[in-house]
Amino acid sequence: MRPKGVPNKLTSAVKYKLDAIIDQTMESINVDTLTNAEKIKLIEVCLRYVMPRKTTDSVPLPNDIQIQIVK
Repeated sequence: MRPKGVPNKLTSAVKYKLDAIIDQTMESINVDTLTNAEKIKLIEVCLRYVMPRKTTDSVPLPNDIQIQIVK
């Protein structure tokens, strides 16, 4: 078992190899030969990894609130 805080060597190796595969694949894609639909799909997929994910900042309020005015 590795000590707490030490990076996982297997994860680092896998990330390095995947990074190399992705780089090679992206360089081999000729965007000029893609249809407009394929270009949109490529952008859609890539944006998932570039743009931050939307998080919910608001707290949901209950729907059954009753207000009573006292004089």
